[in-house]
Amino acid sequence: MNALTTFLILVLLCLGGGGYYQYTVMTKFEADQAATITACHQKIKDLKGMDDQLTSDKKGLEGDKTLLTKRLDDANSTIADLNEHLQADDSNINDLKTQLAAQIAKPPPPQTDDLGDIQTPDGKTFTKCVLLRVDPDGIVIRHSNGIVKILYGWLSTDMQVRFGYNLLPDAAKVEQEVKENQQKMNGGGDQTPPPAPTDNGSGSTGAAGQ
Repeated sequence: MNALTTFLILVLLCLGGGGYYQYTVMTKFEADQAATITACHQKIKDLKGMDDQLTSDKKGLEGDKTLLTKRLDDANSTIADLNEHLQADDSNINDLKTQLAAQIAKPPPPQTDDLGDIQTPDGKTFTKCVLLRVDPDGIVIRHSNGIVKILYGWLSTDMQVRFGYNLLPDAAKVEQEVKENQQKMNGGGDQTPPPAPTDNGSGSTGAAGQ
């Protein structure tokens, strides 16, 4: 084999090796490019999924915002109503305070112990009577001539009502005792008027206490 042939063989080998190398490099580049494109497509798909999720979250947040806004409006309306009621209550309290102050400023009512003149059924009159005590069966008074106890049965109807005689649970019993005392003092008869209370000047007199 001469030198020319050898040279040509070497040239051919170099050309063939370069083409193979270039083919190998291109194949690897294309494979890398395809992998990169696939990765980009996956990234785009992932980003689209994230965008869809964000859109859904945004809609949910907008719904929550609408609900919270409604609740806030309801709360503000309730607070306004409560403020109105509070102002009305404050006004009522102020009115009550004013009325209470006016009541406190009023002078105390006059004493009602002064009973004036009391006349019993037999016509006896006690003058300038002043109430000393109220008992279950009658009242003790001081009059111009001393102190006497008069049973409710000896008082006028107005006096009985005034001292709650008709409201006493034993009013009927007391009235019966008065009638019995009257009958005993009349000797068992009921044709004559009942005796009037007698005044001993010591406070244990009258129809109940003789």
